[in-house]
Amino acid sequence: MRDGELKELLQHVYDTNYRVYGARKIWRELNRQGRTVARCTVERLMREFGITGAVRGRRVITTLPGGQTDRAPDLVDRDFVAGAPNRCWVADFTHVKAWAGVVHVAFVVDNLLPPDRRLIRSHREGNGLRAGCPGDDDLATRPGPTPRPAG
Repeated sequence: MRDGELKELLQHVYDTNYRVYGARKIWRELNRQGRTVARCTVERLMREFGITGAVRGRRVITTLPGGQTDRAPDLVDRDFVAGAPNRCWVADFTHVKAWAGVVHVAFVVDNLLPPDRRLIRSHREGNGLRAGCPGDDDLATRPGPTPRPAG
């Protein structure tokens, strides 16, 4: 088969399958129809046409490398020791892959407390970083925990 004829067949298979088939599925469909063609030929013609199959999922970008954004100021000069309660709090957030999508988790830690009691508050929320904590104000404006009396 010539490239011109193959391009028409390739475009027809691509269009009739909702424009989601990639090279492997188009190649298999052409072979099922009795058109013997090499897979590398299908890949080459798809590149020439500029068509691609659907890509499942999406990649979550968590950081921008190489100084593309301004860094947050280091307010504690990398000294994470607190002299009193509520003096040095550290916060971070991350993401975790789950069946339903990506779950964002935020942590707030008071560095004065012993390591087994350091985690002050954590929260996970459904569909994005902008989602708020149900029933909570902004964590940054909340007063910290009251320390337990000694003894």
